[in-house]
Amino acid sequence: MATTPLPRDYGISAADGLRVDATHRTMIGGVPLRILRLAPGAFERAQRLLGGELVADELDGRVARTLVDAAAAHPLPPSDATPPNYDIVVPTTDATHQPVIERSIVEHDPDRTGPAATRNRGAARGTADVIVFVDDDATIDKASIDALLRHFADPDVAAAAPRVRSSRIAVRHQRDSPSVIDNYETVRSPLDMGDRPGNVRPGGAPSYVPAAVLAVRRSAFDAVGGFDENLRFGEDVDLIWRLVGAGGSVRYEPTVQAGHANRRGLMAFARQRVGYGSSAASLHSRHGDAVAPLRVHGWSAAVWSVAALARGRGRLLALLPLAISLWRFRREIGEHAEDPRVAVRLGLTGHANAGRWVAHAARREWWPILAVASVFSRRAQVTALAALLPVAVDWVQQRPKLDPLQWTALHLVDDLSYGVGVWRGCATERTLGPLLPVTVSRSSGRGEDPTH
Repeated sequence: MATTPLPRDYGISAADGLRVDATHRTMIGGVPLRILRLAPGAFERAQRLLGGELVADELDGRVARTLVDAAAAHPLPPSDATPPNYDIVVPTTDATHQPVIERSIVEHDPDRTGPAATRNRGAARGTADVIVFVDDDATIDKASIDALLRHFADPDVAAAAPRVRSSRIAVRHQRDSPSVIDNYETVRSPLDMGDRPGNVRPGGAPSYVPAAVLAVRRSAFDAVGGFDENLRFGEDVDLIWRLVGAGGSVRYEPTVQAGHANRRGLMAFARQRVGYGSSAASLHSRHGDAVAPLRVHGWSAAVWSVAALARGRGRLLALLPLAISLWRFRREIGEHAEDPRVAVRLGLTGHANAGRWVAHAARREWWPILAVASVFSRRAQVTALAALLPVAVDWVQQRPKLDPLQWTALHLVDDLSYGVGVWRGCATERTLGPLLPVTVSRSSGRGEDPTH
């Protein structure tokens, strides 16, 4: 990861949920959860920076970088930063396509060589310091591009991406009113990484960003060889992870927004999801466990495994690993936080999130196994029904312009189609890697003390 100081005049903002304990000079937060204990001088600087002061010198910059790299804070580029010069590359299969943004490099793909090769050819036609890739069915204005490119004032930033929202404005075939799919993707587009900024990396939040609208520093792009032209799907995920693996920083900036067209019709919607899922096996061959369907702490795995496998009152045995995990977590962060309730809240939240991700994997990658098991096992049937609970919770939280039946049906088409793609890719690549969960651990450590 990047280790150079964050530049002067940058600010930082605390990540959601960051807990600061002044007594122990500790910060707990980030995804995955991390415990940072800073030396006195570094902690004082961190408090000033999180309080709104800008980076004033190299030591400030090093403290700010430590927090950003730990996903405990997000960088705020200077509002008056001059954006670098850039080329806009628009890959398209439409020979008549006219770009929305002037002076774009439109690269056609008449031979159907795929988006990766088309983007690479378009990038090779430019000379600017930054390449802004914009799909032909995406929309973004110049002011938004300029705002996004302020992140490149940090020389360690290799790429930056805006929030890509579902947009009927971008649809070539206009409708009189939004379709059911339009209303679904307004709140659950596969290209929308949410409303929280992030330090993009495998296992992070988000773990990748799409290339529908993506700005990449040309030197970093060339250094990793551009998009992998052997990938029909997942080429954007692969590029992001190679940029991060090469030491670059990739920023997700949801305050900058772009629009992207939805698929027309249920079959096109399902085919898109199958395609996305099919990339998992190829990505696994390149990036290993980064594409695991479930990343869960070992104790969370124990809690949910006992709850799922035990019978009747035996499910109460799940309280044992739950209690042990909370006790261990309390000991782990005891020297970093005074209030023992912090450990309990963080521990219970972690277990709850793990359960949600287990249900997510059950509906997507693991549904064929669960479907077969449900024919023979009532317990599997109950598990399948339990996996639908987060779908209902999402409906309540998202409040989409869909009734519960429409929402659930499209959610299942979305998840099951993706799972079909994963299994198809596994069969092609002859691997089970994308179907296997992995256990992870919390990381902790003493932050670098720039004052010494």
